[in-house]
Amino acid sequence: MSPKEKSKELVDKYYNRVNSFIDHHMAKQCALIAVDELIRLESDFDNYYPQHKFWQQVKIEIENL
Repeated sequence: MSPKEKSKELVDKYYNRVNSFIDHHMAKQCALIAVDELIRLESDFDNYYPQHKFWQQVKIEIENL
């Protein structure tokens, strides 16, 4: 799955689960929080995980949605 596809999937998951409570912008913010946590956790391991760059790209794609 590409970063662009993953970003859309994450935002859609948040939006579809709570769309009666939040709008699309807030769904993006929730997805960004989740991705920021993944990036932070991976950075604790000195970028050991090869997916570190993937999640950084996903964050950029979420911001561009």
